[in-house]
Amino acid sequence: MTGASKLLLVSAEYLAGIIDGEGTIRINEVRMKAQCRAAVTHLVVFVTNTHLGLLKELEASFGGGISLAGAKIPKSPKWKRCYKLSWNSGKAIQIVATVYPHLIVKRAQAEMAFEFWEQQQGQWHQRLSPDELYVNRQYYLRMRELNQRGPGGNVVQPATTLRVINRA
Repeated sequence: MTGASKLLLVSAEYLAGIIDGEGTIRINEVRMKAQCRAAVTHLVVFVTNTHLGLLKELEASFGGGISLAGAKIPKSPKWKRCYKLSWNSGKAIQIVATVYPHLIVKRAQAEMAFEFWEQQQGQWHQRLSPDELYVNRQYYLRMRELNQRGPGGNVVQPATTLRVINRA
């Protein structure tokens, strides 16, 4: 087998299994400037793996972008390089919608991603009110709790919808 000519298209079920085991569905919070108190929140889905061939197969089937994850040079000569395939914002929600019926482990994160995405509509490229910023921050914190590692992680269910009631 050589290069991209032998890439196979993979199924949504397979991608769901990879995301359940090696992936993350999360809401990122980014401060645009150090003095800026408000943060921009956006949806991200990514898969991290040391097998670049696997990520290229997924990229050929579902798009996204591959980059090095972590250090460019592994800390130990025994470690392999790690790569990340990621989808952001609109493409991220498309990936979540594609894999949702097949997710097991990350189902609660997918449900919160749908809720967050619906709440985000109409917020692009405009100044957000303090209430909208607060709601976005709460989504970020809830998703972070869902993605927590260890015995406490993945136990919070998206119980109630966070919404700004009176958006002008």
